[in-house]
Amino acid sequence: MTKPGKIMRSRMVLIMVIVILCLSIVSTSSLVNIMVINGEKYQNEASNQQLYDSLITAPRGDIYDRNMQILATSSTAWTVYITPNAIKKIKNDEQREKIRKLIAENLSQILEVEYDTVYADTDKNSYYVIVKKKIDKQTADKVREFISANKDLEITKYIGIDETTKRYYPNDTLASVVLGFVGSDEQGLAGIESYYDNELTGIAGRVVAAKNAAGTDMRFTYEKVEEAIKGTTFVLTMDSYIQYTAEKYLEAAIKENKIA
Repeated sequence: MTKPGKIMRSRMVLIMVIVILCLSIVSTSSLVNIMVINGEKYQNEASNQQLYDSLITAPRGDIYDRNMQILATSSTAWTVYITPNAIKKIKNDEQREKIRKLIAENLSQILEVEYDTVYADTDKNSYYVIVKKKIDKQTADKVREFISANKDLEITKYIGIDETTKRYYPNDTLASVVLGFVGSDEQGLAGIESYYDNELTGIAGRVVAAKNAAGTDMRFTYEKVEEAIKGTTFVLTMDSYIQYTAEKYLEAAIKENKIA
């Protein structure tokens, strides 16, 4: 005759086996879901959290006259951005507010933008918010000086500067109707800039770098760079001196004859 204690132990063992089997099935199902069914999704999400992916703007091709005098070219400019999500990770409320006000006060003065706008941007749910595009080197250096002067507050975690390009015309309005112009995104909107936009537009490059838990890029830890390729250069049949002379006398004739 089987003892009651032995039966109880057998039942306990059976229950434990059943529980272990159930847990194994649940764990296996979870692993299959994570690694097989939704593996690609979770891999992409992990990459987005761990990597900083930034485009390098390609310079547009230059435009010359027949004597190789430059009519349109692209120079280096900079874009200033902030990382609000990194600011939100500051646990001390007083410290976080201090950082927000410091950034808003200084960037609004240096970049000549509204204080309230920058202050509101520091609270957005994003790792990348542009404060101002296409600033010159002198202004970019002032931003760098501000960042350097506040190393003790680790401002570099919350402000960044990306290199980009800016289109300009050395001869101002000379042949402006022929050359045309570009928009804020460097896309040709009129004249030769528009007609040959595909050829003048270069191929953008990329910088892929490691990103820490605060969302700050660590470019010297891991970095892969694809250099941008400049757009095609154009040489026109136009002579800028003849064009200047023609425009000068045409303007004089319009004034002299009071033509509307």
